Amino acid sequence: MRHLSIAATAALAAASFAAADSFVINVDGVESWDGPGSPNNTVLSFDVASAIGLPAGTDVTWTALEWDVTITPQGGSWYNEASVGFDTGLNLAPGFGDNFSGTDPLPYAGFVNFQDAFGTDFVIAGGVLTLEFFESFDDAAGAIDALWTGSLTLSVIPAPGAMALLGLAGLAGTRRRRG
Repeated sequence: MRHLSIAATAALAAASFAAADSFVINVDGVESWDGPGSPNNTVLSFDVASAIGLPAGTDVTWTALEWDVTITPQGGSWYNEASVGFDTGLNLAPGFGDNFSGTDPLPYAGFVNFQDAFGTDFVIAGGVLTLEFFESFDDAAGAIDALWTGSLTLSVIPAPGAMALLGLAGLAGTRRRRG
């Protein structure tokens, strides 16, 4: 599997923040190759907890997902086959419904609030989120099926236990200033 560490993803998929509760993943140049679990697929990992100022290993609640991506199929692959799987159990196929192949890049944008769509939020256990870019149908084993560009934006908040940790850290900081 093309597994890239957090540091190694800087050039390929830089993470940045639009606000304290948003985590933006740049997917420019990401490739999806084969079915889920293939060693050829691109896998990205991000320490979301640390990036939003929480201690490493802290659970984070993921409340929404927004995407603004362009998919360019390769080698006869269809637009709807390009998918990204999150280790929280969520899969996204931006081109869902576009059951045809092509060589032209097609833009896809959307937003889903997890409470509205699923009645629950997702917990990013330990604050580290892993994504795998794969194909729901592999047209050519061992060959690129789609090229991704654009970004995925995650809306995140500290999990309830993390809020208590942040509160305690704030109290400890206040005590130090007073003493």
